[in-house]
Amino acid sequence: MASRRLIILSLLLSALLLGITGWHAWDWHRASDEMLSRRLQSINRVFTPSLAEAAQDEDMSRVHRLLVRLTEDPAIVNATLRDDSGTTRDFTGTAPSAPLTTLPAALITWSQDDMQRWIQPLGDFQALQPSRHYWLDLTLDPSRISTYSQSALPLLMPLLSLLLLIPAALVWRHSWRTGRNSDSKPDSGQATLSGNSAHLPKVGPDSDLTYMSHELRAPLSGLLGFCRLLENSPLDAQQREWLRHIHLASNGLLDTVDQVLGDPRRCRKNNVFDIAEVLWEVLCLQAPLAQSKRITLLAIVYDDVPPRLIGADIAVRQLLTNLVNNAIKYGGEGDVVTRIVLENREGSDVRLRLSVSDGGNATPAHRERLRRLVAQGATRSVNAEDGVGIAICHRLAAEMDGSLALGERQVGSQTIVSRLGFEACEPYVRPAEFDLGGARIGVWQPHTRLAHLLDYALKRWHALPSSMATADSLTSADDTSQLLIIGIDDEALCPETHDLWQRRFDAISQPCLVVANVAPTRALAWRLTQGSVVLRLPMSRYMLGRTLAKMLAECRQRALPPRPRVLVVDDDEVSQHYLDAVLPIIGAKALVAGTAAEAIAIASETSVDLVLMDLHLPDASGFEATKQLRCLSVDWAHKPVIAMTAGPDTHGHGVVAGNWLDEVMTKPLDEHLLREVLARHLPISRSPTADRRPEAARVVRGMTNRENAAEEASLAPSALSHAGDLPVVDKAQARERSGGREALVAEMRTLLIADLPGHRQELDAVWRQRDVNLLRERVHQLGGGCRYCGVPQLAAACEELERRCRHAAIDECDEAFHELIAACDRLILWADDQAFTDIH
Repeated sequence: MASRRLIILSLLLSALLLGITGWHAWDWHRASDEMLSRRLQSINRVFTPSLAEAAQDEDMSRVHRLLVRLTEDPAIVNATLRDDSGTTRDFTGTAPSAPLTTLPAALITWSQDDMQRWIQPLGDFQALQPSRHYWLDLTLDPSRISTYSQSALPLLMPLLSLLLLIPAALVWRHSWRTGRNSDSKPDSGQATLSGNSAHLPKVGPDSDLTYMSHELRAPLSGLLGFCRLLENSPLDAQQREWLRHIHLASNGLLDTVDQVLGDPRRCRKNNVFDIAEVLWEVLCLQAPLAQSKRITLLAIVYDDVPPRLIGADIAVRQLLTNLVNNAIKYGGEGDVVTRIVLENREGSDVRLRLSVSDGGNATPAHRERLRRLVAQGATRSVNAEDGVGIAICHRLAAEMDGSLALGERQVGSQTIVSRLGFEACEPYVRPAEFDLGGARIGVWQPHTRLAHLLDYALKRWHALPSSMATADSLTSADDTSQLLIIGIDDEALCPETHDLWQRRFDAISQPCLVVANVAPTRALAWRLTQGSVVLRLPMSRYMLGRTLAKMLAECRQRALPPRPRVLVVDDDEVSQHYLDAVLPIIGAKALVAGTAAEAIAIASETSVDLVLMDLHLPDASGFEATKQLRCLSVDWAHKPVIAMTAGPDTHGHGVVAGNWLDEVMTKPLDEHLLREVLARHLPISRSPTADRRPEAARVVRGMTNRENAAEEASLAPSALSHAGDLPVVDKAQARERSGGREALVAEMRTLLIADLPGHRQELDAVWRQRDVNLLRERVHQLGGGCRYCGVPQLAAACEELERRCRHAAIDECDEAFHELIAACDRLILWADDQAFTDIH
């Protein structure tokens, strides 16, 4: 009997999923056509006037740039500009469209070989009578209008259907074999439903339930594996949302299989869960069906409901799914409202009241049938003709020490109420999740219940909401709201109102949170203010609060003066990492380049306020790179450039090179000293401990003569001839140089150690070539990052070998080279010892 029911259930689920797939495909094609029409309208509003102006001025370079921008749209296969003879003047994309014998006097479109042809005369957009007439000829591929058609998401529903049919066939085959080989009859003492409770059958290793559980779990696990693969593929935000819902549905079905089949190894009855999150997951999965019937799903979880309950969250999910699904299927247009209320609490024992109200039912026969099933469901046998949903809800409620009954009927709507018992953990009252700090938020939400819920949530989060009387009041000039919450539905997407809403959005200066109560396949193509966000219903209260908090934080950040931009030019990855972490703390934004060529490219395209220039780069010296930057423009001739160097004798070369640098800093760069140097050139506050400058770091300003360079050379620390006398790792030294940021030091040391084997191989190869200059460059590159990582032995060995390479022949560097290799090996062994200690 159980096998037959399982087969029927699998077949019904497969048919339902295939039907949903067909409906989504039809809805997607309709949405694609609508999106294509709007995209062409947008082209006529934005691109066509500019293209007509460029064509009128015979500015063909600008014409080509505009055509290139058009073909960046994946739906546009090619864009062609034609003159009055039909000749192709310019085109982008694939080969130009087929020539035309006659050119239309007005916009025309037609389909050809699964493509759409769109030809627009440009004369309508030209202010003056042109000497020559031009036409814009576009070829569009409707199948490329959305990446949804190219993704693997549409395959998941048929795949799930096929996977569900596999265990059904296996169960039927297993039952048939069992029936043939067994002459014994079922035991009359087999467990049955009794009273308000259902006892789960015992599951042995060779039982039918174990067999069915295994055969159902295998394909479902495969489906979840496909979901994880898709998560790593290029999907847009909407597709990721659908994928998350598929993942939720699959996990829920997996849990339900375990619950129904009674597998004690996987049935979880003492989980800690938040019933608000469970309800939100249920509503997300029921949303497509509800939106197709113009029904709004609302969830109300009162604040005195404990956020951490102990119980069978799987059974709660099943119960809510059945009740909400019935309210959608048999209710009319309107709201399906799910309320969760605390009835009483004694210590940690709580009793909740779950109620689901439909949007009203115009069929008296159904109301009477529902009343009869709810009244008799606890004691009656399951009859497939009447449906098993209410009977299952009765059984689930009984398992949770609860009951099921009809609530009071209100103006045509029907309410089913379930009272359930749980154990709760502290805190017993749901705390306010966010503090919006008294932010002024304007709200336009025509849906009455949604407006009430938004108002309550905003006030609970210490915001100051103000309701807008009309949609036109959103554009009022005297509005002082920091951001706006705007509710829209399908009516806002109608052609006659879509453009009206775009004009409203164009007149709004604040960021907008658009709460869209529309089907997930309906595209929202409005241009919104910077920082605006779109959320689709249903949404959890936590999602709403998190989005608002993030939007307000971004508003405050935009209100602050822009951070100065510092271009860091350094080929050492550890030094890059250090400056990229420290500069934002000081109050600047870091732009990182590893070569002189990268620095020139960034400076040519981005505004830069100051440069930190390493004097040793792989493709040029720091002096040459600075000279190239100075020659970019008049502004660059006066921008501050601060040199970073680890060698004491490079400053004289800077004077000879033409005195392009403003200051020179010796590595390692101390945070306090770096802040003081930047504060002399940028609007950054000085360090409160400026008078305590570390002795290890020095600055030479101006570089106006050789005396400064000589002074810097005399102040440079002398290299130690016996690096092995120093510790391999000195965490105190690194902590001091990083301002106490141990996590940053650990990250940089990890980067250094990961690259150390590669550095060692390069040093060996260069040593065999006997090229002293190349060896010096490799050692300099390795030593640059050592100064920030607290590895004094390796840093001293690099400094000594670099000094020897600078002043001696390669044969005189043998001892220093082998000392450096030994220091690398000691640091690698130290890292291995640390890893072994952490594991054991």
